[in-house]
Amino acid sequence: MSQDFDVKQSANDWWSKVKAGQVGALPALLGLLVLCIVFGTQSSVFLTPGNLANLLTQAAAVIVIAMGLVFVLLLGEIDLSAGYAAGVCGALLVIMITEMDYPWYLAFPISVLSGVLLGAVIGYLVAQLKIPSFVVTLATFLAFGGGT
Repeated sequence: MSQDFDVKQSANDWWSKVKAGQVGALPALLGLLVLCIVFGTQSSVFLTPGNLANLLTQAAAVIVIAMGLVFVLLLGEIDLSAGYAAGVCGALLVIMITEMDYPWYLAFPISVLSGVLLGAVIGYLVAQLKIPSFVVTLATFLAFGGGT
């Protein structure tokens, strides 16, 4: 069974929601548009495909972390330590490769598994010991800050 997709009807439905006050991601999209206009007028190379690909490449790690945090936020919790945990794992990776002479193909999975372990410890403290996620992640945020 296939349904026809009506672009005009879909746009009208979306516009009706916006007029009703259900803006959703509209402010973020408008902010992104303003940034593109401002930086596009300041530099002739900003909106080139090569630069946009470079920006997405540089933002990839942050995007992956943000996608994971969406699930935490949907559950009504908060994780303040995710960025620092990623930083600790990255620092561990660099130390293993440069100072301990581990090959990258061994250091990388160890670094990822250390991130999984850190997340599991935080999850255990929140889910099993019923410590509020704000308290646990703030404490680990501060602890990881000393480790990076």
